[in-house]
Amino acid sequence: MSYVFISYATPDRPRAEELCAQLKRLGIPYWIAPESIPMGELYGIAIDRAIQFCSIVLVLLSNSSDQSEHVMIELDLAMRGKKRIVTVRLQPMEPVKLLYYLSARHWNEWPLADHQLQSIAAENPAAPKVNPKDGLTYVWIPPSKTVNGFWLSQTLVTQAAYERVMGNNPSYFKGDQLPVESVTWFEADAYCKAVGGRLPSEAEWEHAARGGMTGGLFFGAADKIAWHIGNSGGETHPVAEKDPNSYGLYDMLGNVWEWTANWYDDEDREKVLMGGSWNLDPRAVTNNGSGLEPGSWSYVVGFRCVVE
Repeated sequence: MSYVFISYATPDRPRAEELCAQLKRLGIPYWIAPESIPMGELYGIAIDRAIQFCSIVLVLLSNSSDQSEHVMIELDLAMRGKKRIVTVRLQPMEPVKLLYYLSARHWNEWPLADHQLQSIAAENPAAPKVNPKDGLTYVWIPPSKTVNGFWLSQTLVTQAAYERVMGNNPSYFKGDQLPVESVTWFEADAYCKAVGGRLPSEAEWEHAARGGMTGGLFFGAADKIAWHIGNSGGETHPVAEKDPNSYGLYDMLGNVWEWTANWYDDEDREKVLMGGSWNLDPRAVTNNGSGLEPGSWSYVVGFRCVVE
């Protein structure tokens, strides 16, 4: 179980105390000032040490914390230490001072359900692994209430990986590290089976894209997390150039749409696409799905795989 550092502003103290009680009840270890500071230890040294050894920095986001120099310092330490930052929004608001630290993150809304906290604090059972069949890295996605845990490609399938496995490259935009596109659902399905896996279900894809969070997938500066019509220059881009989500997944939004295993309609005519693409307005690059006939292809559609 992860060790959670709680970052909050003084006016939000009552909510922080509620969170501590919930964490304690669930058996999730946490650190919070001032209670967790040993007698005689300087405040700044204690904060620095706690963040150094924590797994997650959980921020209670409010208008007060957005103006708090202490919260800003804690987030700066978290980013420098490459810690996972989880945000819980206490009230409807948009961060201003903290935007730099949170613009590529997703947030939860207060209050948190027990299963949300357990999912946030869950340790990954293994480090990312490389699949020798396609050379891509796969990361463990922890289970939720609706899906079991699974291994998912950290990036979209690249053209180099696709050509290595399938012996051809159908893409319109050419480049080894560009996502493969212009593939039908059947071709994507065949690739995933060839590397020992399958296409993700719609529910698995959305769970992975959220990174353990609830609410919308888009938050803050779109340019930091997605290629869209405003920054793509009318083409795809190499995978993993934007910020990852909290599960370490790249390009879950933008760059190219992604095939999933589910049917889009009751007539079984189209398969579900998720994530949006480089030719969409940033407001349209969200977790809202679209559909395409499985025998069709487009230079805005690619995929990633689940492996067992």
